[in-house]
Amino acid sequence: MGGMSDMYVSATIAIPVDNPQEVALWYKEYLGLSDIKVIDDVYEVEIMNNLWIQFYNNSEKKEFMPVILRFGVDDLDNIVNELEQKGQKVKRGKEMEGIRYLYSQQNQWGQRVGFYELDKEGEL
Repeated sequence: MGGMSDMYVSATIAIPVDNPQEVALWYKEYLGLSDIKVIDDVYEVEIMNNLWIQFYNNSEKKEFMPVILRFGVDDLDNIVNELEQKGQKVKRGKEMEGIRYLYSQQNQWGQRVGFYELDKEGEL
């Protein structure tokens, strides 16, 4: 395949829902998953090796909440350089414990796409 896709090591899909805990428990039971992680009120289930679904609260619906697709990479700086060379605007997003950086961009269809790099010292 080549290109940037060779640099991806994981992927996360974040979905807005009314009750993240209830939805995560349903997926855990339905898919026979072993664990649910909770990070900053976001419920996360690993559905296959290095592929996670996160459910976050959108019960108040005060604003449009997009689906978010994030790709984990070993070298975020390299990804940022690739995107900038292609003329993409790269925006630094929210930093979270265990994640060195998080960049995201909203596409013309309303989804947010981003890249992250885990701290070199360990995993989440």
